[in-house]
Amino acid sequence: MARRRAEHWIEGVVRRVRAGELEAPPGCAARVIAEHRELDGALVDPEVAPVELINVLRPTVAVGRFVAFSALALHRHPEARAAVEGGATTT
Repeated sequence: MARRRAEHWIEGVVRRVRAGELEAPPGCAARVIAEHRELDGALVDPEVAPVELINVLRPTVAVGRFVAFSALALHRHPEARAAVEGGATTT
């Protein structure tokens, strides 16, 4: 359900970028995907574009969560800090 809401919201972003209602700097993912054309010259379907934009954002979110939970683990287990700082591995 959250994914469908996100796709719907991003579909609106894509439509607004295409209509010139939303400023998107050249080279930013939203603009690149909104302006991308298929081999026949047609713009990517506005229902497909949000999925592609989410696919660009998903790894960033995943890494952000990994970093946040790593920081939390180090906060809760300060004894592990030395191993992380020294590059040692623990099993």
